[in-house]
Amino acid sequence: MATSLVLLAYDEEGGIERHLEAIRKLRLTDLRIVVVNDGSTDRTAAILERMRSSLPLEILSHETNRGVAAAFETGLRYAATTSHPSDAIITMEADGTSDPHLLPAMIGLLEAGYDVVCASRYRPGGGYRGFPLGRWAISVGANTVARWYCRLPSLTDYTMFY
Repeated sequence: MATSLVLLAYDEEGGIERHLEAIRKLRLTDLRIVVVNDGSTDRTAAILERMRSSLPLEILSHETNRGVAAAFETGLRYAATTSHPSDAIITMEADGTSDPHLLPAMIGLLEAGYDVVCASRYRPGGGYRGFPLGRWAISVGANTVARWYCRLPSLTDYTMFY
């Protein structure tokens, strides 16, 4: 099983290199990284181009910022059409709010037969590190409503993109 990591980036020059280096240091085999650069106006694109030499990196770019939904659609459609049916696709934001060190465990669960694996800020060891206050408030509210409405027994985080 190969894995495509769809990484969303918008104006991430301050941390994308550190984020990608953390992923590279995991030395995951059969991993390709698909970055959707969603119209960044800073040096994100230049940093990504430079890092292509040390990572299995594919870059998809939107000319202007189209938002998280459009970035996910671009990345997921590309990964789905360029992957084998038995491959895995993992999504993550490049803003440092998702811990790349969870990737080996998540891939292991997928290889063990799980169809879906979600990281959760509500499980032991999870949390809101690096989250802006406004996003935290929206996330807590949306998760409360979704937990009440959906009631999926094993799911604890309905708004995580990882």
